[in-house]
Amino acid sequence: MNWTDLKITVSTKDAETAEAIAQMAVPYGIYIEDYSDMLELVPQIAHIDLIDEDLLARSRTEAILHLYLPPEENPAEASAFLTHRLEAEGIPYRIETDQTLAEEDWANAWKRFYHPTHLGKRLVVCPSWEEYTPTPEELVMIPAWPLAAAPTTPPACAASCWSSSPLNIHAYWIWEPAAAFFPLPH
Repeated sequence: MNWTDLKITVSTKDAETAEAIAQMAVPYGIYIEDYSDMLELVPQIAHIDLIDEDLLARSRTEAILHLYLPPEENPAEASAFLTHRLEAEGIPYRIETDQTLAEEDWANAWKRFYHPTHLGKRLVVCPSWEEYTPTPEELVMIPAWPLAAAPTTPPACAASCWSSSPLNIHAYWIWEPAAAFFPLPH
């Protein structure tokens, strides 16, 4: 099954209104790229070295809304509706129809954002599809990745659940409220 990626580019100040309009056109399958506050938020949730160079180069003044349309939807109709509503709101925009995406492409595409992550001096969380050679002092944890269908908790977010003291590291790996935890050996 092939899906169409309809991209709407607007100013970040208009992104919220454009998102509401996009929800009326396609109430499912919307992805928003808004990097306007990325540099302010990253130190709060992740290590700066986790940011892909391509993401750092993205515009901080424009947001891109991706509407993923299933094969039975007509991209021309969605585009006409969006054009009418965005112009009625006085929002400058660009609409483009990007490549057709095969559903199979999405199944593993998210994995490219997950790499080995160092937590403290000795612990490394490594996705099962990545290769990593630890030093003799390192302990490598390979999580089960239960959210493969919709990964929402990257290692950087889970890292906030870790605490350290000068002598030990006590770890709790939390994916969901019902997820198990893995204590580290002392």
